[in-house]
Amino acid sequence: MSQGNDRDLAELRTVVLRAREQALGLAREAEAMKAELSRMREELVRERREEEQAARDALRNGQLPPEQRALVERIERGETTWRAVVHGEDDHWSAQDFRTDLGGRLEDLVQELRETDPEFRAEHDQALADAAEVARSAGSTGSTGSEDEQR
Repeated sequence: MSQGNDRDLAELRTVVLRAREQALGLAREAEAMKAELSRMREELVRERREEEQAARDALRNGQLPPEQRALVERIERGETTWRAVVHGEDDHWSAQDFRTDLGGRLEDLVQELRETDPEFRAEHDQALADAAEVARSAGSTGSTGSEDEQR
């Protein structure tokens, strides 16, 4: 074998080893992210359960205003779920009021974070710009529906 081939083979081995190290590093990072996401999910589930229990306790103690009481009672009777309420699948007035109230509180929170957290403001501005770009792109594709719809 010539020296040129030996050098090429050595270089190829080095490239393969680096690629393998990078792949292993990415796999370790992915596992760490997976573990963190699992921990976060468990925390969110725990918090949701605590919030649901707090709502039931407030209902039993008579601490809820009438509109919230109506919603919690409907959930307790199995007429709806928090998921249906939050996702807009429940069109009962109590669910609509909840979504309106929640939306207002979220808008207030976002405004407060924008005013007090420059990093959040920058990320929020970028997210808004990205969303606007996606909307522009979707609008500029000129989609007119399926062939069946056009006939």
